[in-house]
Formats: sequence, C-alpha cells, structure tokens
Amino acid sequence: MTNIDVTENFLDIYTGSQAPGCYAWIFPKSKRAANVGLGVIGSKLHRKMPIDYLNEFVSKNVPEGQPVELVMGGVPVSDALKNIVSNGLMLIGDAARHTEPSSGGGIPTAIGGGAIAGEVAQKAVHQNDSSVRVLKEHETRWHTSFGKIHKGMYKIKEFRRELSDDGHNELIRLFKDLKPQMSAIEILSLRSARRLLVANPKLLFLAPHLPLIRKHILFASERPQ
Repeated sequence: MTNIDVTENFLDIYTGSQAPGCYAWIFPKSKRAANVGLGVIGSKLHRKMPIDYLNEFVSKNVPEGQPVELVMGGVPVSDALKNIVSNGLMLIGDAARHTEPSSGGGIPTAIGGGAIAGEVAQKAVHQNDSSVRVLKEHETRWHTSFGKIHKGMYKIKEFRRELSDDGHNELIRLFKDLKPQMSAIEILSLRSARRLLVANPKLLFLAPHLPLIRKHILFASERPQ
C-alpha cells in the first residue's frame, strides 16, 4: 500500500482479535509505502473470510492507504511432521511442516533444513544408497536442532491463539521480562506469568520452553539483515 505514514526502522505487529490466532502487520517499504497484511487461523474465523479481517484492519489503522497489489495464500502452522524421509525422499520447508508456527515465517527453517538435507544427500550419492537407512540422518538432525525450537513455538502458538486481547498484552509483558537462562520456576514467579497462569493454566506446560524461545528470539533480532 502507498499513501501511508510509516516509520522506516520499525515494524508494527498487532495480535489478538484483529487477526484471530495469528497477527497483523505493517512492514515499511519506504517513507510512504508498506506491506500491510494479516494471517488468521482457519478455526478462528467466526464465519468471516480473511479478506474481511484485512479490510477492517486497513480501515482502522491505515484508512488513507492506497492498495497496489493483493497477495494471499495458505501457510501450514501445525506441529512438524514426525517422519520426513522415505526411500529416495527428504522433506524440508512447508512440505515438512517446518514453517515457524507462531509467525508463519519459513525462510530460516527452510534454509537450515535444506543445508542438512544437502549434506545428507551428498553422503547418499557417495554411498550410492538413498534408502531410509542413510537419509534418516536428515530427520534426526532436524529434530535435535531446529525441531526443539519448533516444538516450543508450536506450544506457544496453541496457547496464544486462545488468549483474549488482554491476555495477549500480558504475554508480551512476560516475554519482555524473560532472560535466556531463567528456569521454569523463575519464570512462573514473575508477576506477569502469575497473571497469565490464572487466565490460562496451560502456561505450566509452556514454562520449560520459554527460556529457549526467548534466547532464539534475541539471537534472531541481533542477526544482520
């Protein structure tokens, strides 16, 4: 969209009822243009189409904006597939359900999974053996590296999609207070965590994953663009 005021060095993210189960965004492209969009979880649509949520979001947040192009599609945000290899076959990216469940992003995990698959494929070629016995290394390495973060983010997504708008605000406060090396007990002692726990006891199951997720988020934010 064009004809909108944006701050070029900042991304605007909106969670909650404006984009049920996912989030909406305004990503600057220049001083007067930005990508404006949202994602929604199919089970949370409440008899409305995704385009309806997008039109409401635009009307509320960038009413003067002029559309240039409309892009739409589906993204898997489920848990990762347990089995991603077969004889002569390795799955990566969307095909393996490796899209980051909480954001819908998939480039880092697709590149990471592709790098692993490439190394395993090289071994298969050298051994002249593309059976599961050789390709299984791809599956094992993914689940013990990217897979750990993916599982934690999936649980966060499942937890977050049931929150009210006030609950989303509490969740943001919780992440702001987290430090990478915090234990589950330290996390649950935070005031924001206690408020969230009262609203949704499922937080107890997420606590062990939060330090890893927080550490991953910090690392990602520090990488050069």
